[in-house]
Amino acid sequence: MYANEDYLHELGAPHDEQSLKNHRFVYIDNAPQRLGIVKWFNEVVPPEQVVCTSNNREILERAILDGIGIGFMQCNGSSRFDKLKRVLPDIQWDFPNWIVTHGDLHRSEKIQAFLRILKSEEYQEAAMSK
Repeated sequence: MYANEDYLHELGAPHDEQSLKNHRFVYIDNAPQRLGIVKWFNEVVPPEQVVCTSNNREILERAILDGIGIGFMQCNGSSRFDKLKRVLPDIQWDFPNWIVTHGDLHRSEKIQAFLRILKSEEYQEAAMSK
């Protein structure tokens, strides 16, 4: 979760789940209910605290950047913006990934090289540090 630093200066940075009750949120419309992050959000944040919703990632990103509320962004995309600060960075969610290839390509050198990178300790450490 991320927020504009001006927003956090105005309302204070939340330090735990309980302190989220004092904040506004930007959230995706019709989020897939099976995801752990969505289940967590629905349990912790009452609907009246959601002040902006959209199905468009750019609109949600702009709302977070403009200080409308706290919202979800990908860690690798947030680094482009100086005024964004991570909120409750200790809360982590795992998202299972599937790599689907055509049967004829699965054993190709390119696919195998890609899989070696994804499974490497260096990649895992870099992904966890963001």
